[in-house]
Amino acid sequence: MIAETITAKNRPEAIEPYDKTWGVGVSGLDEDISPFPRVNRMLSKTKALFVSKVDTERARIMTESWLEKHKGEPALKRVANCFYDIISQVEIHIEEDELIVGEVGAAAWTAPLYPEFSTWLADELDQIDRGEVPDFIDRHNDKYIITDDQRKIIRELWAKWKGVNQGEMIRAEMHPEAKKGSGYIFANDLYTNNGIGHVTADYPKLMKLGYGGLRKLVEAKLAEIKLGDDGDELLKYEFWTAQLISLDAAELYFKRYGALAEKLAEKLDATAVVTTATDVRGKFAVDAWAARHGCAISDMGLAKAVSAAILEGDVPLCSQFYLPVPLPEGTFAGETGPLGIFIGWHVRTPFARTLRLIPRVLRVGVGCRRGISAEAVVRAVQTVFAENGLDTAAIRGVCSIDLKQDEPGLLAACEKNNWPVHFYTAQQLRDVAGDFTPSDFVRSVTGVDNVCERAALLDAERLIVQKTARDGVTVAVAAEHWEVRFG
Repeated sequence: MIAETITAKNRPEAIEPYDKTWGVGVSGLDEDISPFPRVNRMLSKTKALFVSKVDTERARIMTESWLEKHKGEPALKRVANCFYDIISQVEIHIEEDELIVGEVGAAAWTAPLYPEFSTWLADELDQIDRGEVPDFIDRHNDKYIITDDQRKIIRELWAKWKGVNQGEMIRAEMHPEAKKGSGYIFANDLYTNNGIGHVTADYPKLMKLGYGGLRKLVEAKLAEIKLGDDGDELLKYEFWTAQLISLDAAELYFKRYGALAEKLAEKLDATAVVTTATDVRGKFAVDAWAARHGCAISDMGLAKAVSAAILEGDVPLCSQFYLPVPLPEGTFAGETGPLGIFIGWHVRTPFARTLRLIPRVLRVGVGCRRGISAEAVVRAVQTVFAENGLDTAAIRGVCSIDLKQDEPGLLAACEKNNWPVHFYTAQQLRDVAGDFTPSDFVRSVTGVDNVCERAALLDAERLIVQKTARDGVTVAVAAEHWEVRFG
C-alpha cells in the first residue's frame, strides 16, 4: 500500500498511534492528531509537501574537508575535523513553529547527501539517464526533487570518491568467497554503503554533566595519557583529542543557532533565549538566565565581560532576594570586588562594576488630572523611582482607572517607554483589599477613594511605594511575587 492511498480507515495496524490519548507515533496522515495547534501546523506542512528536496552543501564540505583539507591526518582526528567543518559551514535554519532546532546538514524536508559512504547515487542517476529506472520524482514513495545543477554537482563530487569511499574500500578487503554471497546470502550493504546506525547516545549523562562537564571529563582523560612508544596510549590520545574537537563543534553549533535566534527575535520584536559559551560549559549564563526569568540586563557589554570572567573563574553574586543554594557554577555569594552580579529591582552597585539583572515585576499605578502631558507623566514616574532607589527597567506595566483610558498624555508616555498599560473599572479597584491613602476628592470624581495604589496592587503581591504626588500625577508602585531560581 503506497502512502498516497493510506487513509484513516484503511491504514495498517502498524501505524496506529502508540498513545491513544496524544497520538504519539501517528504517521501524520490524520488531521489534527495532536492537542497542540503548533504541532498540527508543522505536521500539515510536512503532509502538504510530500516531495522532499536534496541538498548538496554537506557533500561539498565533506569532500573538501576529507579529501583535501585534512588529508593525511590520523583517522579519528580527521573525522572530528570534518565534523567541525560541516558544523561551522553548513547553512542553518529555524523554521516557523520550531521549539527544538537543528538539522543533520540541510533545511527541514531536505535530505543531505553522504558521498563518503558510497557512489550509488551517481550510479542511479546514470541508470535514470539510460531509462532503466524511474526518476526520483516519479517514484511512488521517497520522492525527491533533484535539480539539473544538483545532478551536475553530484556527478562531479562523487567522481572524486571513486575508489576511496567506504563501500568500495570495505569490499576491496573482503574475501572473494564473501563477495559472492554479499547481497544474496547476506546483506552487508547497509553498513558498507551507509553510516553505522542503531546508536543511542547517553543522554542522561549529557543532561547531568552538560557540555561543560563533558569537556572536563575529556580534559582529565587527556591529562592521564603518557605519550611514548606505547601505541595504545597514542590511540587514546587521538580518541580524546577527537572528542575535544567534536565538543568545540557542538559549542560552535549552539552559538550559530543562538546568533540566528537573536536575529529573528530582533525582526519579530521578541526575546531570544540563547545558549552561550558559559551555558555550554556548565557555568552560569547571565543572558540566558535573565531571558528565561523575565529580567532586564543593565549593560549588555558588561554582561559579556561577566561571562568572560565566569569562563576564567568564579564571579561574586548577590541579590535583594533570598538566594537558593547551591549557586550556579561559576559564581559565589559575595558583595565586594571589582566585578559582580546583583539581582533585584533596586539600583544597587555593590561591586566596582556591577551587572544588574532586573526582574520586570513592578506595576506602576498612575492617577492624573485631565490634559496632563506625556512629559509630566514620565517625569513623575522617573522621579518616584529615583527617590526610592528603583530601576525603571523593572516596570512590568502601568495601571489606572478606565476613566483615563483615553487620556492622550498618559497613553503617549506609556507608548514612548514601551510600558504596557492596563485600565480597571472603579468596582475592580474598590474590590482590592488593603489599607490605602484615601481621598474624598478622588472618590467624588472616580467613584473610588484611591486610584494609583489600588491599580498598582490589583495584579500584584505587595505595595512597595505608597501614593506620591508629583506635578499633577500620583504614582504608586507594587511588586508581583518573584523569587530567584536556579537550575
